[in-house]
Amino acid sequence: MEISLSRKFNEVIFIFFLQCSLCTLSIAQSEFDSLLSEFQTVKSSKQIQLLDKIFISITKMDSSIGRERTERLLRITNKFGSRNFYNNVLLFYSRFGAFTERKKIVYGLYSTASEDRDELLMARSLFVLSEIFHQEFRYDSSVHYLFKARDLFKKINLEFETVPLLHMLGDLYFHARLFDNAEKYYKEAIRIKGNLSDWYSWRYYVILNNMAFIHKHRNSFDSSIAWFNFSINELLSNQESGVYIIDTTRIIYAYIQLADLYILKKDYKTALYYYYKGISANLSVGSVDMMTNLYILKGKIFYNEGLYDSSLTYLRKAERLNSQNIPLNIARILYDFYSQVYTAKGDYKNALMTYKKYSLLVDSTNKQQNIFAGIQLITDDYFESAESKIKTYEIR
Repeated sequence: MEISLSRKFNEVIFIFFLQCSLCTLSIAQSEFDSLLSEFQTVKSSKQIQLLDKIFISITKMDSSIGRERTERLLRITNKFGSRNFYNNVLLFYSRFGAFTERKKIVYGLYSTASEDRDELLMARSLFVLSEIFHQEFRYDSSVHYLFKARDLFKKINLEFETVPLLHMLGDLYFHARLFDNAEKYYKEAIRIKGNLSDWYSWRYYVILNNMAFIHKHRNSFDSSIAWFNFSINELLSNQESGVYIIDTTRIIYAYIQLADLYILKKDYKTALYYYYKGISANLSVGSVDMMTNLYILKGKIFYNEGLYDSSLTYLRKAERLNSQNIPLNIARILYDFYSQVYTAKGDYKNALMTYKKYSLLVDSTNKQQNIFAGIQLITDDYFESAESKIKTYEIR
């Protein structure tokens, strides 16, 4: 009976999530059509700003639909007298497809830019190459192209263009758990801001949440709480055209972190308050990953209140909800907590079994972090000499 009810629950959740996704897709496509229509009728000076907004609207779509919309944009800009718009759309298009295909596009653009002495397009191409190599886990090549792009942006004196680079450097250090360095680059990105459309649509809030997490790692819980609340308030105050699902997802993430911080402060009443805020916000999003995190969070609250059976109930809900494709970071938290609850109950057999699962996941996470640790060798002064050492950290 329990299995039947669980299956029925998962079917209802799946249908609900699908409806949410279709609703979001409809909004994003409507926004794209409106922007594209305006883009084709205004002067070139305004087209530059509109193109950034079009790119942002495409990132809110499903990948296959986003690719089709970008191809449509390529056909339109290919008819323009200047190749500048077409080249920038083609560079954006390089986010779709296999790595080999993407790099071929960017190498071609870099070659064209070199022949035309277009240093801005050269710098942007180098940065995109850095992103692609990063996604391939080839961190030595990623950092190499990142610094080449940074140097070129400095040469042409376009500081605002360096914000994506600063953000990426911050993320590299962040994932390597080198938080002091990450904080330095994040603060520099916050100072410059860069492309405001890009900044206020997503980048700013990602950085603010990471800053909050850095303070959490340092056990500065009150400071971390302040950063997460600031992130939420900034996000809500800057979304003039409404809050999209991706924005709500970031807010839910902040609620989960706030609840976890209050658990660490042993304030379970406030933790429960943010748990319910997360549940309420997720009704409009339908994120399986966020719901999984929320169930784990409820399990933590019960555990800290000594209600171990209730804690296990919610951990099992989390496991069932996301059993087919649970992300590594969520699975690690889940099985770590499973082992703690079973140990508290005196069920050492299950405690050992879940701890073994947790240990395997930690090994995978540590492998990634050890690779990232190669970044510590990099400084502005001796990047070139360190490059050969960094290669030892590359995943082949």
